[in-house]
Amino acid sequence: MKDPDTALAVTQANVQNYFAASVESLLSSRADQIAWEEWVASVRLSSEETWFRCNAFLLAHTLGRFLARSAPAEPDAPRDPWLEAFVAAIVSGDNRAEVILWASATVDNPLANDAVRFSAVLWSMCRVLRTSRPLDGARPGLYKEPVWFDDTELVGSSADELD
Repeated sequence: MKDPDTALAVTQANVQNYFAASVESLLSSRADQIAWEEWVASVRLSSEETWFRCNAFLLAHTLGRFLARSAPAEPDAPRDPWLEAFVAAIVSGDNRAEVILWASATVDNPLANDAVRFSAVLWSMCRVLRTSRPLDGARPGLYKEPVWFDDTELVGSSADELD
């Protein structure tokens, strides 16, 4: 495995498989929100630099895969439009849209830096997943392309680019 992109893709597939197994475990144990938040925090701390470069995005993709096969516990419960669009991009396999949506994810605090923003979005995704009911059917697959964000790639990205 001399090609760096191939090595990165293999490593990231392993990371995503670990994330999926962890999500399965948290769901099957009916873990509370604190357990989910602690898990996200532990992934963030153990990821170090790769948190910003790829792991936060790959975790969001993994959570989105599970959300694609779930529905709100209450049939009339609204879902966040950003989350719906992000999950739709995962389901359709539109990697470009998924990356753009990830880069444009917003939180209530417009002054939040990427660390706060990524964590808040992931905690929100965990909360939605934890309170959803599962649906039958296969989940979308792993994010196949190697992903490694440079600092400048996320700055200035906008959902407007999807138009």
